[in-house]
Amino acid sequence: MSTIQKAFVFIVLVLAVLTAAVNLVLFAQRTNWKAKSAQSEQALADCQTKATAADKASQTTIATNKSDILNLQTQLATVTSDLQNAKNDLESTRADKAVIEGLASELKAKVDILAKNMDAIQQRTDELEKAKQAAEASLEEEKTARQNAEEQLAIANRKSKDLSVKVDSFNEQLAARDEEIKSLTQTVNVLRAYAPGIANVPTPTSQRIFGSVSGISDDGTVVYFTVGSDDGVKDGMLFIIYKADGTYIGQAKIYEVSAKKSAARVIPPVVGTISEGDNVANK
Repeated sequence: MSTIQKAFVFIVLVLAVLTAAVNLVLFAQRTNWKAKSAQSEQALADCQTKATAADKASQTTIATNKSDILNLQTQLATVTSDLQNAKNDLESTRADKAVIEGLASELKAKVDILAKNMDAIQQRTDELEKAKQAAEASLEEEKTARQNAEEQLAIANRKSKDLSVKVDSFNEQLAARDEEIKSLTQTVNVLRAYAPGIANVPTPTSQRIFGSVSGISDDGTVVYFTVGSDDGVKDGMLFIIYKADGTYIGQAKIYEVSAKKSAARVIPPVVGTISEGDNVANK
């Protein structure tokens, strides 16, 4: 026999031995299968009963747990809402606290300023009280001075009226003098025409010009008159400046002339002070 055949025969023998052994084992255990099957079925039935009971208990527990879960979820939602509200309230409280602290700081600063202002007001009140007392004293002095001034004004008015009368008389005398000068001028002209021997007689001034001071320069060197070329004023004329009572003040020389007014430079010396309203007359 070949080696392969020998091996094949050996394998067949081994398989036959194994088959016999298995049959022997199965035969040895054949009488216990029914009892084990009955035990298994009973155990299975017990297990199914227990499983059914356990399933019912589980269902009940699950339902209870679901209800508890829903309750817990509701409570959780409520607690979460309350927590959120508490957080919002806390944030609002913090914000309010910050605002209150800011307001308190501003109020404190304003109180400090108010205290300083009150001190300043009290000081100012004391100063005003002193000023009031001084003003009252000054008012009394002014009342006395006003009474004196009224008395002096009454005296001055009387003097002014007297001076006005004197001025009117003086103006009448000047008008009469002007008329006399005109008459003399006409006489001289006639004499010149018919009497050659007196041809060199000087011609007197033909016109007197009267006006008043309308203004004064800041340095007091220039004065302005209310008379101009329409009144006979010419460049280079000399004018005398005098008060209403006839008091001499000084002289001025015309350097600029318009139709209704003129300007003159003051010729030193000046006696007293030149004021608006002072009288002027040409020399």
